[in-house]
Amino acid sequence: MDIIFCNRRAVQRELEKMRQQGLVHIAGWAKAGDSYRWRPKYKMGAGEDVPAPALTGRTSTQRVKEFRAKLSADDKDFADARRRQKRRVVKRDPLTAAFFGGG
Repeated sequence: MDIIFCNRRAVQRELEKMRQQGLVHIAGWAKAGDSYRWRPKYKMGAGEDVPAPALTGRTSTQRVKEFRAKLSADDKDFADARRRQKRRVVKRDPLTAAFFGGG
């Protein structure tokens, strides 16, 4: 048995090419880990593709809204303060620059 080194995306591209040529078909769907997405299960040979199941669960926007609803007022204030500090530009002290050189 030979070992082939390739990543998951390369395998997906090859399977899609084979599907377009009629060499494989989608025989079912499996959950993609703990996510709400589905991954196809391929089967060799020609056949009918099984339709993808409807997306169930929450979207990323819904998850973020639920997370933010659980935050306390202190957590929100802390996040706002952190956001304000990221925009702040700190000026270099001129006396320090005179002693240690401007940069």
